[in-house]
Amino acid sequence: MAGGYEQVLDDKSFTVRNQGGIEWLASHSLADKASCLRHYFLTRRGGVSEGAFADLNLGFGRGDKDGNVRENRGRVARNLELPMEPLFLRQVHADKIIVVREGDTQALLSAPPEADAYITALRGVPLMILTADCIPVIICDVRTPALGVIHAGWRGTALSIVWKTVITMMDVYGTRPEDCMAAIGPGIGPKCYEVGEEVHDSFAAAFSYSDLLFSPAGERRWNVDLREANRLQLMDALLKPASVDVCGECTHCESARFFSARRDGIDSGRQGAVAMLV
Repeated sequence: MAGGYEQVLDDKSFTVRNQGGIEWLASHSLADKASCLRHYFLTRRGGVSEGAFADLNLGFGRGDKDGNVRENRGRVARNLELPMEPLFLRQVHADKIIVVREGDTQALLSAPPEADAYITALRGVPLMILTADCIPVIICDVRTPALGVIHAGWRGTALSIVWKTVITMMDVYGTRPEDCMAAIGPGIGPKCYEVGEEVHDSFAAAFSYSDLLFSPAGERRWNVDLREANRLQLMDALLKPASVDVCGECTHCESARFFSARRDGIDSGRQGAVAMLV
């Protein structure tokens, strides 16, 4: 890659790449089999923010300078050679899904809606969600083609936002599960994600397989595997297991590469996941 580098991660399903100083993780399955898609699970490297927000903080309202965040967002668009700045969401840890149709982009750029997932069949429209331990998920229907980009925190996961996104793509675009590829990007790993009764009980009420997701961590405390919870939602939506890449990088552990709200506090920086049909 001209002016950049590549590094295959230990789990072999993702590669670290760099272009113009912007670093991201790429899913091998999406890169190799979804030729209609460009995708980027961004790290914190490549921006202008300083201190606790160094370097590529993409989140407003956390204490970073607004000018730095605007420059970081602009760098993502310029250095990755995107045709426009990505569409963002005002993420609220729920299950609302926004369909991006022809003529919507300017309004969505000006006033990002409250939601936690975007879907579109438009080409050349980059979609972005922000994370700092929550799970970023990208789904590509390679036949239509169509795209879904999802922010899945524990509340969104308990509300089955990933499964609902696939179902919405079926309803809107006629997506078939057998035509879908998906990647679950870097998020907090189960060894670092200790939760209490609210999370445990919410998952138990939502999923018959919830016991598979928890391991005891103390009196009324558990460790939960948020990545596996979202992978199983993709299986519930009838995607093929071989069509789903799961990143093993833990945002809590990898402080040099990722922001983490659990590690650094809720006002930590935010990295992004971007995807666009071409």
